[in-house]
Amino acid sequence: MRTIDDFVQSLPRPRREKIERVAAEKIAALRLQHAREEAGMSQVTLAALMDMTQPALSRLESRADVRISTIVRYIEAMGGTLEITARLPAQKGKARKQLRLFGTQA
Repeated sequence: MRTIDDFVQSLPRPRREKIERVAAEKIAALRLQHAREEAGMSQVTLAALMDMTQPALSRLESRADVRISTIVRYIEAMGGTLEITARLPAQKGKARKQLRLFGTQA
């Protein structure tokens, strides 16, 4: 039986790349939407807190490439904070590094 992975791999490269790009966009959108839902907020409520319309918030949640400053506004409007951490591979004789690159204050 042929799997979906087999099918996708049989497609021409441009088509595979488009499928992968669209899938990544959908996953990114689900993460923002999931955060909002976990906070117990509707799009209407969060949009009002962000001083935007519900359709604008819907478009924001469906975009794959969102500015960090916009994500900060989104998270802070829900009463949260945003942290960005880089995890670097271990170097010879050293432990793996974790660097906090960004963090907002509640």
